[in-house]
Amino acid sequence: MATLKRVSEAPAKLEKNEMVIFKPNFQEEIEANRPKRGISKRTTATSLRDIFMAITDKYDPTLNPYSLKLSKYEGLVAENDNDIRNVVSKIISDNDLPLVERVIEFHIKKRNPKIDTIYYVSDDLSGLGAFIRFGFNEQQTEKKVKVKE
Repeated sequence: MATLKRVSEAPAKLEKNEMVIFKPNFQEEIEANRPKRGISKRTTATSLRDIFMAITDKYDPTLNPYSLKLSKYEGLVAENDNDIRNVVSKIISDNDLPLVERVIEFHIKKRNPKIDTIYYVSDDLSGLGAFIRFGFNEQQTEKKVKVKE
């Protein structure tokens, strides 16, 4: 039986047949599109669309980033990647996009089939539907020692 353990911090050491999935923050796609953002410390619809193109190309090609109304997110302060992550999260939330679950599904599908326990590092319940669809049962866990992402 496959087991899901939702934790706020990843375990310091994994046992055999265990893995960790962090709640998606889309950092890889944000970093890949950093050169396209220019020197402005504000968001643009074009740079946000580029980020969403990278995200949907990898995790959910059925979603069309051109259908998103990104102009209302233009001009927001974006001094660093954390600001961009917050804007991306807001867009995902405002448009009720299933991208968090798609990322989790991606990681579940590409895991070693022998892995039967997944630690999901998240402070909220987003993305849990993906684990349920793949037959993972959530189990209560004790507090774990934090490791870097």
